Amino acid sequence: MTRHQRITRRRIWWVSAITGTLFCAITLLGPAIGGLITQ
Repeated sequence: MTRHQRITRRRIWWVSAITGTLFCAITLLGPAIGGLITQ
């Protein structure tokens, strides 16, 4: 029971970390990609 909860908690932490990284990357690269598409 405790082991399962620990794995689930770690999985949620990984998902949140990856989502945050992707969000920051899209926020930073979004204007650059938009500029390239516009040109």
